[in-house]
Amino acid sequence: SVAREPAEAAGRGRPRWLYRSSRATSAPIRFLAEALTAQLSRAGGSDIAADAAARWASAIPGLPPAATPDDAVDGTVDALNRLGFTATASPVGDAIAVTACPYSDLVDGNPVICDIHAALVGRLLEQTGQPVSVAALDIGIREGVCVARLRRPDLTPVRTITIQERGPDPTAEGTPT
Repeated sequence: SVAREPAEAAGRGRPRWLYRSSRATSAPIRFLAEALTAQLSRAGGSDIAADAAARWASAIPGLPPAATPDDAVDGTVDALNRLGFTATASPVGDAIAVTACPYSDLVDGNPVICDIHAALVGRLLEQTGQPVSVAALDIGIREGVCVARLRRPDLTPVRTITIQERGPDPTAEGTPT
């Protein structure tokens, strides 16, 4: 995708527009992507996601313990954004949406990358010291959007209404009985 931004004004009149790729194409991200692809092609075993996430999470500077579960979610979102993702928390704080993944071009050939990201979010939340964890990571829920659904014991609804899906009406004309 392409991002448009105004150039610095050099005189009178409107500034000209500059265009650049909005994907993470910086040299460090490209280098990391190439290294990750090479490592994944050689990797085996079921612990790769947990091991990679543990190493990655421990290398993130400035992730302090959180005072509240909300702070834990906010700190995790901040850490993901510092890693090159575009992440936001839901208004309630029971989910984290990722709308830009710097590794999206690699996922088709290496789906374990999503497992690593799920484990990374879980590890980041764990480092906060709060009782918030990842219940599930919904991959590609919409084009370019993944959602980490969180478990939070501090969020208990006052009441839950369960809606039953209605099937066909057996008394309606043309419906087999």
